[in-house]
This record gives sequence, C-alpha cells and structure tokens, in this order.
Amino acid sequence: MNLQQLYYFQAIVKEGSYTKAAEKLRITQSSLSHSMANLEQELKLELFEKQGHQIRPTPFGRQFLDHAGRAIKEVEAIREEAEAAVNPRHGRIRLSVAHTMTFGFLPNMLRYFRQIPENEEIQFDFVEMESSLEAMKQIEEGTIDLAFGAKILKPGFRFFEVMREELIAIVIKNHPLAERENVSLRELLAYPLVTYSYSCGTRLIIDQILLNHGVTPPAIKEVKNEKMIASIVSAGLGVGIIPRQPELDLYDISAVTLENHALRRSLYMMWNINQPMPTAVKNFRDFILDVLKTED
Repeated sequence: MNLQQLYYFQAIVKEGSYTKAAEKLRITQSSLSHSMANLEQELKLELFEKQGHQIRPTPFGRQFLDHAGRAIKEVEAIREEAEAAVNPRHGRIRLSVAHTMTFGFLPNMLRYFRQIPENEEIQFDFVEMESSLEAMKQIEEGTIDLAFGAKILKPGFRFFEVMREELIAIVIKNHPLAERENVSLRELLAYPLVTYSYSCGTRLIIDQILLNHGVTPPAIKEVKNEKMIASIVSAGLGVGIIPRQPELDLYDISAVTLENHALRRSLYMMWNINQPMPTAVKNFRDFILDVLKTED
C-alpha cells in the first residue's frame, strides 16, 4: 500500500466512477484499475460495489475511506510543516471563526499581520465556526490550527480574550417590545427564549446572566448559531439574545437595547498546547497576543 493508492481511492469515491476519476487524476483508466486491484488484493477485501451506473464504497470501503483521509491529512501536514520550517515566510493558517468576528476584528488583524513584509506570502483558510466544541475537535484532529469564539473549558486548551461584544434583544417586528429603546431582561424573558445549544460557549454566558438576574424564561428553544436564532425569532416563535451584527436587517426582526447596554460576551482565541504549532501559525498567534496586550 502506498500514498498514491490512497489518493486514487479518494478520487474514485468522490467521482463515483473510474473513468471520471482517471480524468481528474490525468492517468489512464487501466492504470487506475490496476492500482486498485493491487490494493484490494493486498487487503483481501473489496473496496467498491456497483450501484446502477455508479460505483460506491463497500461497508469496508467506507471504513477505509476514513483511514485514508486521515493518512493523507497527516502527510500533507508534514509537508506543510517542513516547508514552513525551511521558509517561515511561507505557510498556510487554518482558522475557525465565530460569525460576528468576521465583520471587524479578524479582517483587521489579518490586514495588519500581512503588512509585515515577512508575512506577505502566508495564506489563510477560513471555516465559519459551528460551535466552540466542534472547533476544538477540529484542532485536535489537525484540520484547524486556531479558533476564535466563545470559551468552553477543555483540557489541553489555552484561551486568550480578544474582544467583547454587546448582547442585545431581538424580537419580531410586530412584537409589543419592538418599538422600545431599551428593555430589561425580565421584560424580555416573559416570552419564550430562542438561544444557543450547549455546544456553543455563548450559551454558558447567557445561562450565567439569567442566573445573576434571577430570570427564567417560560420556554427555551436551542439552535446552533445567531443566524438560526434570528430566523426563528422572525417567525414569531420567541425572542432572542445575540450580539449586535450588520446582518440583522435581512430578517423580519427588531433589535432592542438590553439592560442599558450592560450585557456583554467575551470571545477568545484558542489553541491546543499539546499539539505542535507550525511556525506561521505560532507567528500569527503571537502577533495577536502582542497587539492586544499592547492595547491593554
């Protein structure tokens, strides 16, 4: 078994056809078929089965696909780390970012970082964070280098506060509170609350706020992120507490100041201290640490 066979196997699964996979790989179909036949002979199991005009991985093939994907990622990570070690001015930094941080904080940090001559060639990949727990899992799996979002404590992770956001109330536009300039938490939570699931660190912040104010909503509906909260609130199924963000005008909702601007959530940069950090990633992390410590 070799790395080339793993790439070939991935391509066949993706394309669902030896012919299409061979075209993508720019090799002959006979070479591809011969390589897969040798791999199946070595494993003593079939990797593919026919379904109509397409081929699909067998149950064992699906298991093998997971292993092949991890092996390829490990090899590619080694290549990137080796390249970064040889030339720290090159590298790729993979980030998972909470939605609201993409409007101001992160673009500014990237612009300032790339204004430094030795960082001009460093590339960035972005994934919108589904939840803090998912982002930390991605860091552990090696598919993400750094994450920016709300904090959920987990062994092996370090957190550095990078910003604070005001939390506001959102209600459907015909709601009795929609025209108010300011509402209290107690007034808002006389209605059902649409909020984050516990996979998101912001849910822990909101729970603590409710506890501090001695308020319990009549019902709670849990969803993944701000967009889903806004969508459900715009359907008249409850009220929400989220950070201010430019996209609220896209929904049939009104944003109302909550508790006289007193409620905030903290957002953090997070990384795993037990995993090696490529030079480019370390330089970017340290850049943010230095910039924000200086501002303090």
